[in-house]
Amino acid sequence: MTETITTATARVVEQLTREAVEPREVEPGLYLAPDAETGSRVIDVRDQIERTKDHPRRKTGAVTLAQHDSFTAYLTKHGMPETELWADIDKDRITAVINAHAAVAGDPDDEGVAGWGDHRATLQLVTTQDWRDWTGNSGNLVGQQEFAEFVEQHVVLPIYGLSRRRSRVRALGWDRVRARELWCGVTARGGGLGIRGG
Repeated sequence: MTETITTATARVVEQLTREAVEPREVEPGLYLAPDAETGSRVIDVRDQIERTKDHPRRKTGAVTLAQHDSFTAYLTKHGMPETELWADIDKDRITAVINAHAAVAGDPDDEGVAGWGDHRATLQLVTTQDWRDWTGNSGNLVGQQEFAEFVEQHVVLPIYGLSRRRSRVRALGWDRVRARELWCGVTARGGGLGIRGG
């Protein structure tokens, strides 16, 4: 009898020792292992296991696009009902959080279902030097001649179908007098007033 108890006790001690040393699987790829300092530690090999599969469990990642057409096409393909758009006007940027938190319909107090928030698309607008010059001068009151020279240097054609000459004429303040077909205005170069027949 003593021998049977000793063998059974040895098996229990062996099993308890193994359980105390070997990691215990909490879910596939996630293990809880004993640790002398903290008591236990987590071993997560889910990403390594996922990389052996043909496809990931879900979409993740970040992409930065510079054209609104590409941004719209990406959201059309990957967007979900819970996709959120966030704009940063100072940085000319729009960020789409594709797998954001989902709201529960009809209940404004419910925080909804948590989303991962790790699939994003960013539209980073690229501005030209002309655009930066125009926005930099926005709100600054200048004289007509200075404004005409600025327009002449920075006009992007076609503006509403105008030729460069017609844009310059409008910027200079030329007025057409229909009855006599006369043109008048301040010239950009010298500031002089000119009148000519049309």
